[in-house]
Amino acid sequence: MATKMICYPAIEERRSNLGVPKQRVADYLDISLSALDNKLSGRNEFKFSEVAKLSEWWGTPIETFTEGAYELSAD
Repeated sequence: MATKMICYPAIEERRSNLGVPKQRVADYLDISLSALDNKLSGRNEFKFSEVAKLSEWWGTPIETFTEGAYELSAD
């Protein structure tokens, strides 16, 4: 069974296109700016709940943030 992963470049692209400062996103998710930078760079993964919050805030379908993402097998 495959699990769809979050495509962090799509989140960064959407944030940038909307002109939302990284600090505002970090505050909204209640994480540090350093933690957000790690997630946006792919060093750490976003939690699904974080992506859902961003999707709702930005009025963006959550699928936008999984398009182009790779799938991992649970095998």
